[in-house]
Amino acid sequence: MTLPDDLKNSLELIFEKVPRGILAKASIELTNRYRNPDRDTDPFFMTSDTHRMAYLAVRFPATFAVVHRVLSECQQRMPDFAPVNVCDIGAGPGTATWAAIDVFPGIKEVSLYERDSQLVELGKNLMKNALIPVLKNAQWQPKDLILDPTIAKHDLVILSYVVGELPFNAMSKLIDNAWESTSQIIAVIEPGTPHGFERIRMIRDQLLQKNAFLVAPCPHHNACPMEKGDWCHFAQRVERSSIHMDVKGVSMGYEDEKFSYIIASKSPVKLPEARILRHPQHHSGHIDLVLCAQSGLEKKIISKKHGALYKQTRKLEWGDPWPPSLE
Repeated sequence: MTLPDDLKNSLELIFEKVPRGILAKASIELTNRYRNPDRDTDPFFMTSDTHRMAYLAVRFPATFAVVHRVLSECQQRMPDFAPVNVCDIGAGPGTATWAAIDVFPGIKEVSLYERDSQLVELGKNLMKNALIPVLKNAQWQPKDLILDPTIAKHDLVILSYVVGELPFNAMSKLIDNAWESTSQIIAVIEPGTPHGFERIRMIRDQLLQKNAFLVAPCPHHNACPMEKGDWCHFAQRVERSSIHMDVKGVSMGYEDEKFSYIIASKSPVKLPEARILRHPQHHSGHIDLVLCAQSGLEKKIISKKHGALYKQTRKLEWGDPWPPSLE
């Protein structure tokens, strides 16, 4: 997945005067913080301008791709969902908002809540060159929602890579406020790590207690069947830019970003029978699947004798609903 051309051009303008060596060092620092599960006392994830630049170079494209993937899943499960406005909580430089506009071009109004004033300025600079008017007219709300939890009502509320940075006692309150502020859909995304998934599982339970209807990835409203030592996550392939490759010191032109997520709705949604939880294992004449289903975790073998089902299953990937459409 690649970034929209106007966004890519805006990022390139920002990087013109930033030495690559400084970005590389800041990128390593960000990666270490990103992978550290014990950040509950950290007031900010990014603590310097070079951290913010490194985020734009390395983390922005992956975050955009993941949010785009999650919202596309929402679109597939709810084809009649056409949000007019979106709220991006913990927006950073507006990464999730760019993805939301790309998935739902009918959005007319965006509100972005971000407590880091420097990230707000970066986000504004990116959006001033956007080709889409709604981005140029974005409403930035530079405040800390932990201190001031007031959130206006929106059709779609997104929390992308946000709750993992919060203390547990603050996370629950923020999710409550976000759920109350959405008129239709809430989407919460975290890194595809054991720590990130445990946050998502807690949020799933919290939303179900509020009578939310799950949209994805869960194919049911039963207790999560993931056992201790395992976690539900998925992967999105991301095309690396030249600056991304320079900063990371890599030669491969892509990376796979792992993520966990939950989407919930205020109204019922038809769920698939199951979802594929691992890469399908293709063998001679059959495919092995690991599924999350109504009855819990299942292993299923689809062989050539299943005819059309086998042919369609061959096209499926990790994270897809199952069974496939045979039309």
